[in-house]
Amino acid sequence: MCFSIACGLPRDLGTGCGGGGSGGGPVAGSTGGGGYNPSVPTAYGVPNHTVRARALDAALMICKPPGFSSPGQPAGGGIGIGGGGGVAATAGGVIMGEKFTNSALHNGLQLFIGRLLRPFWFLPVVVAPPGGSGGGAKRSADGTVKSGGSPPPPPFVRDLEALRVPLESLRASIRAVFPRAVGEDLAALASREAKAAAAVPASGGLLGNGGSAGRAAAGGLVVAPGGYPTPETPQQRNQKALKREALEVHAAYRLVSRAAEAVRMAGVLARAAASSAVGGAAAVDNVPWSSLDGVPLWRLVTGGDEHRRASFLLADLVGATTKGNNNAESRRDYARELGSWCRGFFGAGDRQTFEGVELLRRAAASGSGSSSGSGRLTAAAEADARRGAELLAEAAREWRGERALGADGQLARACAALTAVGRLEAVVDVCMTCAKNFGEGVVASGGGGQGGGGGLEAWEEGVYQGGGIVGAEQREKARLECYKRVLEAVVGLLKQERQQLRSAAAAAAAAGQGGVRGSKKVDSLIARCLSYKAPLLEEMLFGVLEEHDKKLLLSIRTPGVEQYLKRDPEDLFRHYMLSKDYPKAVHLMDREARVEAGSGVHVRHRVECLLKAISACHKCDLDSAQMVAPGWSLNHAKLRTMEDERDVLLVQERLLSELKATMAPLERLAQEGRGTEGLIAELSERRRIAETWTTDIVDPSELYRQASGSFLWEGCLRLMQCCEFDEPIVAKRLIRSIIWREVPSVSRGGSKCRAQVFISSMRDRPGEVEVDDVRQELDRGLGGGGGDGGTRAGRRIAFEDDGWFTPLLDKMSVLSQELLAHKASFVLSVETLCLELQMIADEFHEAGGSASALCVVEAVGRAGLSALALLDAYEYLNQHHYPSDDHARLRRFAVMARLLELAAAGGDGNKAATGGVGLVSETIRPERLERLAHDTLAGLDSLRFSSSAGAARGDDADRDAGARELVEEVRRKVDKLVRSPRFPRNGSRISRPYF
Repeated sequence: MCFSIACGLPRDLGTGCGGGGSGGGPVAGSTGGGGYNPSVPTAYGVPNHTVRARALDAALMICKPPGFSSPGQPAGGGIGIGGGGGVAATAGGVIMGEKFTNSALHNGLQLFIGRLLRPFWFLPVVVAPPGGSGGGAKRSADGTVKSGGSPPPPPFVRDLEALRVPLESLRASIRAVFPRAVGEDLAALASREAKAAAAVPASGGLLGNGGSAGRAAAGGLVVAPGGYPTPETPQQRNQKALKREALEVHAAYRLVSRAAEAVRMAGVLARAAASSAVGGAAAVDNVPWSSLDGVPLWRLVTGGDEHRRASFLLADLVGATTKGNNNAESRRDYARELGSWCRGFFGAGDRQTFEGVELLRRAAASGSGSSSGSGRLTAAAEADARRGAELLAEAAREWRGERALGADGQLARACAALTAVGRLEAVVDVCMTCAKNFGEGVVASGGGGQGGGGGLEAWEEGVYQGGGIVGAEQREKARLECYKRVLEAVVGLLKQERQQLRSAAAAAAAAGQGGVRGSKKVDSLIARCLSYKAPLLEEMLFGVLEEHDKKLLLSIRTPGVEQYLKRDPEDLFRHYMLSKDYPKAVHLMDREARVEAGSGVHVRHRVECLLKAISACHKCDLDSAQMVAPGWSLNHAKLRTMEDERDVLLVQERLLSELKATMAPLERLAQEGRGTEGLIAELSERRRIAETWTTDIVDPSELYRQASGSFLWEGCLRLMQCCEFDEPIVAKRLIRSIIWREVPSVSRGGSKCRAQVFISSMRDRPGEVEVDDVRQELDRGLGGGGGDGGTRAGRRIAFEDDGWFTPLLDKMSVLSQELLAHKASFVLSVETLCLELQMIADEFHEAGGSASALCVVEAVGRAGLSALALLDAYEYLNQHHYPSDDHARLRRFAVMARLLELAAAGGDGNKAATGGVGLVSETIRPERLERLAHDTLAGLDSLRFSSSAGAARGDDADRDAGARELVEEVRRKVDKLVRSPRFPRNGSRISRPYF
C-alpha cells in the first residue's frame, strides 16, 4: 500500500475487482482480470507530494531489516536478528537449519512490481498492420533498410502511457528508499568478489583448501588466523543479511528501470508509427517497424537480441544511420525524448551521434565547396562543423556494439559526414576513440549520466550501452575496421592532393611559371594518426603510404617507421638520409656489406653498400668519435677502413668478371669433350673460386693467392696497389708475366721467334716471369679454329704478324693508367715496363713488324707519366740493359731525343706536332736536361755499324744507310734543341698537355 500511494495510485492494485490478492509476479493472460484498471485517469485521487513522502516514511518505520533466523526463533516476515543473542551452533561450530528472511519492505516491493507489470508483460510493443505480415521497412542482413507500409498505432497506447507514470514513480521511490542498493552495479561487484574469493589459495590448517573455507563462510563461520572455523558475530551476520537483500532489491530495480524505459520507448514508437500511417506532419520514412513486430514487453526488457534490434530501429527513426533527411524536425524531437528518457536503448552516444551528424549535414549544405574539402566554409558552417566533430568524438566513446560498425553503421556515417566538410583529422579522432572501445580489458564507461531526470543511474547506461562485441578475435576485427576507416581518409586525401598537384602543375606550365608545392594537409593528417601510437594502425598506415607515396613514408621520423622499414635496408637507408641521420645510415650500410657469407649476398651488393656508407660518412662530423651501436663507433679511422674494404671488393668483383671470362673456353671444351684431364680439373677449381668470390668477402691474402693461381696477374697488381703492398720484385714479375703472355710463341721463318726472345731475355734472370700453363695449352692447338686467344681467322698468330703488338701496347697503357690513378703507385715499375716493351719492340722491328720507334713512349705516355719519368727510365735502360745491337741502341737514342724535344716544347707543342704524345708537366733542372742531351749526343757518336757504306750489299747496306741517316737526323734535333731559346735553363716548368 505504501509503494502504491508513493507511486500516485489511488488504491492497492492487488485488492481491486476480482484479482488474486497475494499474487507475486507477472502472470500470463492477466490483461483483463487484474486488480488495476489502467484506463482510470491518473489525475483521479492522486495524493500530493507530502502524502507520497509520508507513505515511504511509514514503510520505513514499520519494517524491520532482513536477517537470519536460527532453530527455535520465529521466522516472521521482516523480523531480523536481535542484538542481544548469539548464533546457535553445534560443538563443531556449524549452524544447523538457519533461514534467511527478507524485510517486509522488500516483500512489499516485489509484490507491487508484479501486480503493476502483470497486465502488460506479454503484450507486443509494435503491432503489425491489419491484414499484413509485419509491414513497414525491413533491415536486411547487410544493414540496409527496405521501405514498406507503416503500421497503425497499437490499441493500448494510452494504457502504456498510464503504466509509464507509476513505473517511473516507482523507480524514483526505490532510489529514495534503497540508495545503497541502486547506487552502483552490485551484480558486477558481487561477481568480482566471488571470483576473488575463489582465487584465494588455501591457508592450511584443518580446512586445508580454499573450497572448505568458502563453505565454512557460507555456513556462518569465519576462519580464524590459526585456520579453525569460528562463528560469525551478530554484526557480521546482520551485514551479510543486508547485503543479500540489497542484491535482490538491485535486481528488482533493474527490472523496474528497464521496464519504465521500454514502456516510454513503446509510446514513442507508437506515436511515430501512427504519424507515419496517416502521413502527418511528424511522419518519417525508412523505419524498419517489422524488426520488433510481435515482440512482447518481457522480451524487450530481458532479451539482449531484442535490445539490439530496438537500438537499430531507434537509430533509423532519428536518422542517425539513414541516408535520408526527411522531416528533420520530427527526428530531432524523437531523438531529444529518447535521449532524455530511454537512455538504456538510446544512450548518450546515440543522441550525440544524431546531433553531430545533423550539424555536419547542415554545414555541408550551407558551406561553399565543402564536399571536396578544398573550399572554405562560411563562419556559421565552420562553427557547426566544429561542434559536430566534437559531438561525434564524444559519441564515439559509447560505440561498442554492432551498430557502430558496418557499411551503414555509426562510424561509417560519422566518417562520411566529417569527410564531407573536410574534417579528416576529426575522422582520425573518431575512429581511434571508437577503436579504444574494442581494446583488450576495456570496460564500459558508464555513459556519464547522474541518475534522476534522465531516468538512469550512471552505471546503468554502462550496463545497457557498454555491452558489445566480445571475444578477442571479434574485437580485433572491430579495431581493424576502425583503422580501415582511418586509412580510407588518408588514401582519399592522397589521391585528392595528387590530382590537385597535377592540375596546378599543368596550369603553372601553361602560364610559364615555376613548380608548385603540395599542401601540408597530408602531413598534418599523418601526424594525427601517429599521435595515437597504435602499432597496428602504424603498420597499416605505412603499408598504404608505401603503395601510394613512398617518399612521404621515408620522410616520416618516428621509431615506428624505422622499425617498419627494416624489412628493406635500401628504404631504411633513404629514410636515414632524408632525416639527416647520417651515422645510422653509415652503420646500416656497413652492416649490410658485412652480412654472413651464407646469406647469398652478391659481391656487387656489398660494394654498393660500402659506396653508400662512404657517401653518408662524408656528411658526418668525424672529428669526434660517435658511438652509433654497441661496439661500433664512427670516426676517421672507420672511414679509412671502409674505403680500403671498398677497394678490395672492387678488385674482387673485377677478378670475378675476369675469371668467368677465362672459364668460357674451358666450358666449351668440356661440353665438346675435348678437354684434357688437367683442363677439366682447372675448370672445376675455377668454378669453386668463382662461387666463393660471388658471395663471400675474401681476405686480401687469400684473394691474391687464388687470383695468382688462376693466372689473373692484372688483378694481382690491382690488389697490391689498393692494399699498398710495396713489393717491387713481385710487381716486376707480374708485369713481365702479363707482357710475355701476349707475345706469340711461333714464327713463320723470321730470324727470331717468341721462344728465342723469351729464352734470351730470361737466361740471366730466372724466376722473374710466370707462365700461364692453361693459356699455353690452349695455344698449342686445343682451341685452334675456335676463336680462342692465340688464334686469328682460324690460324695461329705468328710473331711477325701485326695483329698482336698494338693490342699489347694498348693493354699495358690501360693497366698503367689504372695503377697510376690509385693513390701513390706501389706496383708500377716504369723501368720494367719500358724495358720489356722496348725489348719486344726491337725484336718485332727486326722480325719485319711495322712498329714505330716511339710506339712504346706513346703507349706508356698515355698512362700519365711525365717526361722526366720516361727520360729516367730510358737512361736506366741504357745504363743497365744496354743492347749489343747498334740498331737497337739507335732506336733508344731516337726515343730519348724525342722525349727531350717534347719536354722542351712544353705548352708550345700540340698533339700534331708531338706525334700524339702528351706528358705530365714537371719541373726539370736545366743542368740535368743538358746532361741528358749531352749523353744522347755521345751515344750517337759511339754507334758503329757492322758494314761500311762501300762494302755493304743488299739489305744490310740499305739498313746501315738508313741507320746513318737516322743518326744524323737525331743529332741535328738534339743540337737544335739545345740551342733553342725554349730549352729550359732556369728551372722553368714544362706544361701538362694530355692525349
